Amino acid sequence: MKANHNGTKDVYSDLSKVYTGYADGEIDTSGRGTMKANRKSTKDVYSDLSKVYTGYADGEIDRDLFDFATRLYAFEDARLFEYLVARIDAFIRAKELDRIRVLDIGCGPGTWLLRLHSHYRSQQCKVSGVGMDYAPGMIEDALAHKKTYCKKNKMKDIEIDFVIGDICEPLNQYDDSEFDITLCLNTVLNHLPVAKMTDAIREIMRVTRGFNLTTVKPVGGLRTAYVCPVDDVRELRQVEDTLSFLDRDGHECVINSHLFVYYEICSLFQSVARIRDCWGLGVCYSRFMANRASDQGLPREDLVQAEIEAIEEKLSRKPHMIDLANHILILATQK
Repeated sequence: MKANHNGTKDVYSDLSKVYTGYADGEIDTSGRGTMKANRKSTKDVYSDLSKVYTGYADGEIDRDLFDFATRLYAFEDARLFEYLVARIDAFIRAKELDRIRVLDIGCGPGTWLLRLHSHYRSQQCKVSGVGMDYAPGMIEDALAHKKTYCKKNKMKDIEIDFVIGDICEPLNQYDDSEFDITLCLNTVLNHLPVAKMTDAIREIMRVTRGFNLTTVKPVGGLRTAYVCPVDDVRELRQVEDTLSFLDRDGHECVINSHLFVYYEICSLFQSVARIRDCWGLGVCYSRFMANRASDQGLPREDLVQAEIEAIEEKLSRKPHMIDLANHILILATQK
């Protein structure tokens, strides 16, 4: 072939802008981005794209609640649910309970509350509770999800409510220790202003009788657009605590996105609560395992999966590896 670029140095010099876009994304010299914001708040993004998020994060509302196997983050969700149920079981035995009350903060489409309700129906333990989210579109989807769930299971109604609420505001509507379990899953705290995080965690712990389970996105996790798959967006950029991108329709979305480090999130919780457990969820599994929904699996995938799961278990509790996880999990109780 005719050499138009003579030598490695010439190739990189002549194609520098191509390389920059390919390897690192476009350069934002202003530090703020220049795209016009069509959705100017995290709440607007989640509300407008609620159905996109539901399909991406949890599957369609009529899908089996425990169908973990056909989604990208199946391993992490399945492991999180297994961990959560084990902790709830221990709490139920210790307190000799036949019912529990749960608050899910940032509940999204209501999947986790409905999973718990479904699981404990067969365990002769009644689950009631509240799912709270500040995005109206998410609450609409949660109510639709609940209706579908009740119809599918031939129930007139269940004692689970879905309401609009903002964790940046005091939870004055709830008494101290009103809920046996509180959940704050899947990056809810990542979207809060840093100055409000301690007060938010304090309020969560105030209404918690048993334990709180929180997961947050760390600095070293896989790239995320939060509300939809990364492959569906363009011009994804994180500048300080703000993430912006163009969705597949060309609208710009702007999201509060504070990425945590292990010691930071631990310090926040330790100031107002007692940490009982902390580890990394998805340190290596999502990086190396193919999407189970894809037909392009790995050779001898069963053996590869077993080895990666063993490595995952080994690394997930090493402090220097937790920042590389997809999520940091914290289990906390009142002081």
